[in-house]
Amino acid sequence: LERYVAEGKLAREEEYWLRTTQAGPNGADKRGLVGESEQVVVRLSADDTRELLQEVPRLHGTQITEALLWALLEALGEQRLVVEIEGHGREELEGVPAVDLTRTVGWFTTLYPIALAVEGPTTCAAGLKQVQEQVQAVPQRGMGYGLLKYLSPNEELRQRLRERERARPAGARAGRAMRAPSPRRA
Repeated sequence: LERYVAEGKLAREEEYWLRTTQAGPNGADKRGLVGESEQVVVRLSADDTRELLQEVPRLHGTQITEALLWALLEALGEQRLVVEIEGHGREELEGVPAVDLTRTVGWFTTLYPIALAVEGPTTCAAGLKQVQEQVQAVPQRGMGYGLLKYLSPNEELRQRLRERERARPAGARAGRAMRAPSPRRA
């Protein structure tokens, strides 16, 4: 992996990740610290779960992750949000022969930020489509982010990618309480 990064194979991703990490540093008026976190529990019926897992993707051509990210934006009442996505880390890298992982157990885990933005008042279908396009625009399903952040030979790049983690002032006030989303239909 070090050689892959050192050979510049991720050079075209650098600007994308810098833009993404700078898109949403948590300011004093935003949520973001564990001490400010809240828990919301929502239970879905078996029918609602089936619709979410089977019908929504079939009707809208989406993945479940895209639908859940759209639901998060709606639940928080946000039009812009940067969240960290966790992946299984088994994605193939461009230009690297596939590795047979069929006899391995577990995740290798990748974490990468995604900046979501939904423009203007929108229907559920239109908002979901916007989120879907942004998720699909992530290069190599986020695999390059951690490689650049930890293995890039460019110290300045590594530093800039790490700045997001401490962009929030320590004395920032707690975020506003979460509200229940208003139901919208496509």
